[in-house]
Amino acid sequence: MTWYDIKLATLQKMFSAEGNDIPDDGSVDDYLAAMPYAANEALAMLATAGRFLIKSCVIEHDGENQKYDMKSLVDDYYDIDRIIYESGSVYREFARYSMENAMLVFRGCPVGTYTVYYKAYPTEITADTPDEYEMPLQREVMVLVPLYMASQLYKDDDNAIATTYRNEFEVGFERLNKLMDDSTKEFVSESGWI
Repeated sequence: MTWYDIKLATLQKMFSAEGNDIPDDGSVDDYLAAMPYAANEALAMLATAGRFLIKSCVIEHDGENQKYDMKSLVDDYYDIDRIIYESGSVYREFARYSMENAMLVFRGCPVGTYTVYYKAYPTEITADTPDEYEMPLQREVMVLVPLYMASQLYKDDDNAIATTYRNEFEVGFERLNKLMDDSTKEFVSESGWI
């Protein structure tokens, strides 16, 4: 979904847009101006509670005890997902690290390349975000964003409808969390190779 799609769906929920176009007559300018903040609230909730946006960065580790500030390495860091270690013919998931807040700590870790997969905050939506910007989360997550935005922006116009949209958002949000809980898998190596 694009940013334009999200804005249009939100306006349609607030009965402020008909058809497939955002009105350009000034009638929705106040709503459009308030949309980035509402979108960022929704995206932050959705991307940090179950349906994570996974990105990666690479660390070339020299074998010394060292701390890596994840917030300095990447500007959208939220939490660690997993780490893959690579050196020569060795390629495996790596678990011998610790975290001190956003500091990734390697103590006694071998020399090699570490690909750090991390949970990221989505890119912040601003007034300058282009309409064609593709929203970064899965479709089942993005369809909830207009519900949240309409629930926040429509409060002064019709609180009952705004409350209905917020309730629909919360039900969808809980469904996403349940899907994540149901799909969580755990792997234990019987041979001890991990």
